[in-house]
Amino acid sequence: MDAFFKFGGCNIFYKVQGKGEPVLLIHGMLNDHRRLDDFSDDLVKAGFQTILVDLPLHGKSTGVLFSVEGIIASMKALMTFLGVKKYHCIGFSMGAGICSVLARTDSRVKSFVAIAPVVSDFQPVKVVLTSLFSSWLHGEFSKKAMFRRLYRKITSPKISKNELEKKVGFSTKLHKRLIFYDLVWSSHINCGLNILYMDKPIMVIVGKYDSFSPWEELDSFISGLSKVVMVNKGHADLMSKDLVRNKKHVLINFLKSVSA
Repeated sequence: MDAFFKFGGCNIFYKVQGKGEPVLLIHGMLNDHRRLDDFSDDLVKAGFQTILVDLPLHGKSTGVLFSVEGIIASMKALMTFLGVKKYHCIGFSMGAGICSVLARTDSRVKSFVAIAPVVSDFQPVKVVLTSLFSSWLHGEFSKKAMFRRLYRKITSPKISKNELEKKVGFSTKLHKRLIFYDLVWSSHINCGLNILYMDKPIMVIVGKYDSFSPWEELDSFISGLSKVVMVNKGHADLMSKDLVRNKKHVLINFLKSVSA
């Protein structure tokens, strides 16, 4: 079911699929709900209900919420509107940060899966801005050229040219102000501290070549966490179809274990 939910002057797109325990999936920076479609399909087949959203200004959603508090409030309001009593949340990158705040502040959240969480407040700002500045220094002023340089920096060395161009093409179609809002939102969420102080079941999926979420930085926060999956990917290509290769059952088994 595709629908829209009105909140704070925004028209927020959401999609509900399947039946079972609800799982809220939140996309990352310069993304929309389509980045999590593969996850949704797998979860529905495993007996879960999925709720995918486009954050304000992303995808099919319209309007802007200028604070992290506003975004969190909109997600809580959506869950209330849908009549959800308990749910799991899965977030990618910036979405992991948003989910980390949800998991700490909403008693209805049963568990939290963080995919490529950014644990440093300003890591995404530094990586994105230095990449864009480098593009300008090299005379690359087109939107496509700037995003190509950015994605080369935040993907794994093994990403194919076709996959890289697909990501570049996707991002260049997005709203021109989106990168500004995403950087502002990301820089105001300390996902690392939220993970550190979480009193709920957590699973973390990380990329070996992730420059947004360097393993050395993540390790200080999740060294005591048993549910960690390392993948030979970078940040932007971590959400590909073979996300954890043949390990997708690990995530589903984790959710099933905390659903009992």
